[in-house]
Amino acid sequence: MKIEQKVVKLSRDRLGIYFNKHIVNSLNLKKGETIKLSVPDKKHLIIELERNN
Repeated sequence: MKIEQKVVKLSRDRLGIYFNKHIVNSLNLKKGETIKLSVPDKKHLIIELERNN
């Protein structure tokens, strides 16, 4: 799935990203859930979910 997203500046050293509802639904994300983001290079962002399933 590829969907364009908006990046929203929250403060001087932080950026916020609003995820499209289709991404949230497909990953089954819940409010307050912790995710890990990594940036392997300048073109990719990796989201890791830490779930004990």
